[in-house]
Amino acid sequence: MSITFHDTEDLIGALLLRWHTRLATALERSVADEPLDREAAVVRAWRTARDETAGLRLVLDRLAANPPNDAVERALCTTARNDWAYMAVAAGLASTLDATAARVGRQLELKARNGDHPELLAAVSAPESLLMRLRDVLTA
Repeated sequence: MSITFHDTEDLIGALLLRWHTRLATALERSVADEPLDREAAVVRAWRTARDETAGLRLVLDRLAANPPNDAVERALCTTARNDWAYMAVAAGLASTLDATAARVGRQLELKARNGDHPELLAAVSAPESLLMRLRDVLTA
């Protein structure tokens, strides 16, 4: 059986579908194995999917950092938002696949990506303190 891709967007769409399928499977398995700590299960599931498809995740991350065209950028963003929302629902932190769930799921992905380096997560997601904002205003 020979699989042919018509263009770059077609190939990237197949890669995105492969990632999403792997992530969804890992999420279902992980949450079933550890239903009492669903947030930790989701973080572990993302890492498992990444580790099982390390090359695929690397390609998708590089494409996201530098998409070749608008169609690919839209596909990457749409898939990421859908994955994030699905992660939030699987973690029990959201009940619908909406923008709020996507924001929560994005934080879960950041936690999964930076789990071995929690200081990176804190630097990326920590809200600025009032003192820091005042300092910036006064020095400007």
